[in-house]
Amino acid sequence: MDEKYNFESEKKVFDTFAEWQEFAYKNSLTDGAIVAPPEKQKVVEILDYLGRNPGESIGKFPPLNGNVTIEQIAIISVMCGCLPEYVPVVIAAVEALLAPEFNMAGVQGTTNPVTPLILINGPIVKEIGINSKDGVFGSGFRSNTSIGRTVRLIIWILGGAKPGEHDKSTLAHPAKYCFCIGENEDESKWEPFHVTRGFAAKDNTVTVFGCHGPFHILLKGSSNRIINMITNSIPIYGVNMWTIAGQYMVVMSPSIVKELHDSKISKEKFISELYSKARFNAGNMKHANINEEGAGSMSYWGMVENPPDLNSFKDDELLPMVENKDDIHVVCAGGMSMRWSGFLPGWGVAGAYAVTKTITK
Repeated sequence: MDEKYNFESEKKVFDTFAEWQEFAYKNSLTDGAIVAPPEKQKVVEILDYLGRNPGESIGKFPPLNGNVTIEQIAIISVMCGCLPEYVPVVIAAVEALLAPEFNMAGVQGTTNPVTPLILINGPIVKEIGINSKDGVFGSGFRSNTSIGRTVRLIIWILGGAKPGEHDKSTLAHPAKYCFCIGENEDESKWEPFHVTRGFAAKDNTVTVFGCHGPFHILLKGSSNRIINMITNSIPIYGVNMWTIAGQYMVVMSPSIVKELHDSKISKEKFISELYSKARFNAGNMKHANINEEGAGSMSYWGMVENPPDLNSFKDDELLPMVENKDDIHVVCAGGMSMRWSGFLPGWGVAGAYAVTKTITK
């Protein structure tokens, strides 16, 4: 065995897989599902591939502030079935999660079900077999699953995001196991998400965005009907954009994007349509008695600095879901078979904003 690495982790030997698994359960090294034992040879393979110091720290992961080292990432990657070439994606995702605008400490402790979505762009999507097409939010792909679960286990083990303890999410949702997709750049008629955010098409990037699981909306018909349907479907009073604005994402199947593109509607134009038309109706809010004076977060944008007074608006006025167009993220993913879209509400102005990082070794 190659001894060039000075491992900080304590070495343990297990006679059987079952013995290892029970150890993992008792020591909170698993989210409840089976994890592989982090065999030294597999960890070394990842470290050799990365060519980085095992003790190098990426940062402290809140709220427990566990030190996220290259060695720790390699170990957890092995536990979740990552191949060495997947691990740079994990590292970039962790770096993005630790960015101040994401506010990982807040995401960990909120009662909201928000959890980080990992979105991968660039040639690496094909190179490592990231699913970006049919069933993109589902199961069946090693790269999506192992990358997504590795990031979640880093959040779990080093950050301490355990339900009822530091993770205060009231209901949560299944994406707290795995939430990793690629953009379907091959079949999209629009520029890729990372290009919209200022990167080159040839760049490999990972974006993290704290959100709910997708609310699916079927968008058949003409481009006009598509826009009318989605803009009337996503203004939901119960999401955090009603109380504290923030950001949201819309994931569109490539067949929807094709219809819009063929109708001369660009991504920029579509985002403008979302911003101007996907809004809350002031009169509906008044007459539904859901905007209680002095109720703080129970009011429209009640937790935003200098919140607007709903009574100052006319009944036919439409009020924005987010503060500006840059708070709306549009991604093309999924298969061509049917025109399904997904609405993923964000957390709000408190954080979980989209952060994009370049993937490097």
